[in-house]
Amino acid sequence: MGDLKKKMLKGSLWSLTSQLGYLIIILLTNIIFTRILPPSEFGKIGVVMFFILVSGVFVEGGLGAALVRKEKIKKIDYSTVFTFNLILGVFFFFIICFIRKNSGLL
Repeated sequence: MGDLKKKMLKGSLWSLTSQLGYLIIILLTNIIFTRILPPSEFGKIGVVMFFILVSGVFVEGGLGAALVRKEKIKKIDYSTVFTFNLILGVFFFFIICFIRKNSGLL
């Protein structure tokens, strides 16, 4: 049981480090963008990034994590997750393009 506790703690620390590193990189790039770009252009990038992040949440949908937790994974499981993510990704791509074209943002 002690070994499992150690692995869980180590995995949690790696996950926390990964998320923290990601947030620091995003923060630094946003600071650089605010210095380089005028406010109107930075706002446009913010709107686009919002839609990209929201679509990413829908595309992932937790199916990858479900595959990791599943004990016996069949080829059909991989195929289903891949197909679902691909179709949803293409769908959100077209939504973002449609919004961009009709909103006059970019």
